[in-house]
Amino acid sequence: MKLELFRDCLELLFPRSCPSCKNISLKNEPLVCLKCQSDMPKQKQNSIINHNGKNYNVYSSYKFHRKGRVQKLIHKFKYNNHKEIGEFFAEKMSTQLHQIENARYIIPVPIHWKKKKIRGYNQSYVMAKKIAELNNMKVLDNVLYRVDESKSQTKKSRYNRFSQIEDAFRVNKGFNLDNEHLILIDDIVTTGATISACIQQLESFKNIKLSILCIAN
Repeated sequence: MKLELFRDCLELLFPRSCPSCKNISLKNEPLVCLKCQSDMPKQKQNSIINHNGKNYNVYSSYKFHRKGRVQKLIHKFKYNNHKEIGEFFAEKMSTQLHQIENARYIIPVPIHWKKKKIRGYNQSYVMAKKIAELNNMKVLDNVLYRVDESKSQTKKSRYNRFSQIEDAFRVNKGFNLDNEHLILIDDIVTTGATISACIQQLESFKNIKLSILCIAN
């Protein structure tokens, strides 16, 4: 009772606001207000990434639109230390897991250690950790590591994205993930260049099965 009263007092003194529209949130309203969520188009169809003649399913919660609410929220999450936005998205992404069978492990797409030092965290790991907590799974955050400190891919052409990132990752040989079904987590999948580079490394495990889970594509 006292704790609930304390929380109510805090909300009166420091009211929460929606990170998208900045309006004051109602009591018990989700992080992103319902009005803003209604303006975030949901992805109703799964997509496929073809790598070396093999198809990999991509499951996402939202459609990606440049300068849309989803992209702006992702930008705040990645670059403005708003991990709570990542956890919000992770809860939405968890609703896609019923389509992915027999997967025990989640692998977040890694970022270079220099970028992680500046940003303070890897956004894919934040989401992977929350999804694992909600679904009794395990995060393997050091199976893949990034060796190339490339700049943002967002403004590059499709050709340049693939050519500049194809050798950006390495796999840690200390793991035995043969015959496993793994979930690869990233924030946005557009051209699929980053995911394809990760798949290239993970295919070193025998009889591996991969599913890709993201916020938007």
